[in-house]
Amino acid sequence: SNGADFPPQVPKLHRWIDETSGTDIVVAYHPYGYGGYGLKDCAEAPNGVALCTEFRTDNTGPPANISEVQGILGKVSQEYPGAQVIASTFDAFFADVQSVRQQLPVVSMEVADTWVYGNPSDPLKMAQYRAIQRAWVRCRARGEPRCADSDPAVQNMTFFLMKIAEHTWGTPGISGWGKGDDYNTTLFHKDIANETFTRAATSWMEQRIFNELAARALEEGPAVTSPHPLAKEVREELRAVEEVPTPIIPSSLVEVAPTTRLRARSGAQLQLGQDGSITTLNLPCCGLWASAESPLGAYAYQTFNDTEWKPFTYAYINDHAMQNGFCKPGSNNFSESAIWRPTLEHLWISGKADSFDYAVAELSMPRKASESY
Repeated sequence: SNGADFPPQVPKLHRWIDETSGTDIVVAYHPYGYGGYGLKDCAEAPNGVALCTEFRTDNTGPPANISEVQGILGKVSQEYPGAQVIASTFDAFFADVQSVRQQLPVVSMEVADTWVYGNPSDPLKMAQYRAIQRAWVRCRARGEPRCADSDPAVQNMTFFLMKIAEHTWGTPGISGWGKGDDYNTTLFHKDIANETFTRAATSWMEQRIFNELAARALEEGPAVTSPHPLAKEVREELRAVEEVPTPIIPSSLVEVAPTTRLRARSGAQLQLGQDGSITTLNLPCCGLWASAESPLGAYAYQTFNDTEWKPFTYAYINDHAMQNGFCKPGSNNFSESAIWRPTLEHLWISGKADSFDYAVAELSMPRKASESY
């Protein structure tokens, strides 16, 4: 784990079991930071093999020189007198411990990687990422040889695509923005042209480029000697999420009262609540899927202040102190803790209320949610 947050309480070397499928995997986990080569850091197996890792700080590249590597190996030798200490690979270590995997401690509970909380922060980037994968999965499913893992263009595509799932989504508050006054809308718009803000915005734009590079890997370069069968499909999938048209209400639709209980030609029953959520969905094939007590598709916009950040900080951050990279220090000065929900304004249907084909709803959000936040 990283050094800022509280790590899962698991052995450094263990066997994680998925009880549903009966499958398992050997896991080496280092808490409180990115590796280390002291006795407290190394993952030791019952057969006398140990893994000691030394990662440099984010984005600083490999060791500066051979002396640095030799120094690390020398210090590990001091920790393990008489041991054979070599520079190796994760693959080699896990191959060595396979013979004793049954002797390792077992973990079956969820061990979440807290870094994944950033994925929803750029919905378009993730939508592009999934769009490319959808096209690739279809191409593989129909048996297209050039969509196999071994295809050079596909290998180039995945080289860039893998970056999207990596934990960096653009610079956070630690880059210089994110101070208390930055959550005042008036001051924010005044300061948005400042270098710290533009640098942050550029870093998020830069992250999206990896999706484009993945698509271009199928269209150009030495690995593409002829038009790749996946290239067109990828572009079509990307256009579907990038070029979303403004909805137009066809004149053929009929407006009904917003919370009218509807019945589709298929026999399905549908009703929307005052906030636009689906409060009734009864399917002939499958019974009741939504109710007023358990709605589907509810849209909400949430704003935070110390009401949320203080409990989060205490539970998640090791020293219980707010950090710009994880929290929003100063947001209590201007933000309120609230969940903003829309109001269902209009509902149009094709056909009649007891035999419609599809429905279109129009919602409106409280003005303060967009003007103040």
